[in-house]
Amino acid sequence: MNDEILEMLNGEIARLRERLATLTPGTDEYERTANELVDLYDRRTRDLAAIAKVEEVKIKDRALVYQEDKDNNDTLLRQQELELKEKELELKEKEMQLKVKELEDQKVREINDARIRHKEINEAKKARIVGYVFDCAKLGVEIGLAVYCMKKGMKFEEEGIFTSRSFTEARNNMFKILFRK
Repeated sequence: MNDEILEMLNGEIARLRERLATLTPGTDEYERTANELVDLYDRRTRDLAAIAKVEEVKIKDRALVYQEDKDNNDTLLRQQELELKEKELELKEKEMQLKVKELEDQKVREINDARIRHKEINEAKKARIVGYVFDCAKLGVEIGLAVYCMKKGMKFEEEGIFTSRSFTEARNNMFKILFRK
């Protein structure tokens, strides 16, 4: 619309300049046409100034909108960076918690393994001690049986009679003593 008005003003100015060129200076009509031409130049100047002012305001508005958009984008970018850093920190914290839990689990496993080894060692000690006791008892029984049998077997020297039943009787008597009901 501004372009149409300017074009009309330029057309009117051109028409008045042509008319002014045909008039003689100093006449009333020349003065009126010259005043009209000055008024049209003033009006065109004011319109151009107004258009320039409007364009300047538009440019400033665009600059403000651009700056606001840029600020919003910068703010949004900073906010996203902060959120990303927070998520990275949360992830690192979860990783650390997971590592701590793994270390705790490993420690618990090591403690349980140590307890199991300690129990196995104690059980092995007990088994060895019981084995030694049984071995000693077995040896004592064998020695006692041998002594008993030897005493009974040597009875033949006192009586002078050696029978095949001497050692058998001694053994049977020994089992009777051991396995009494």
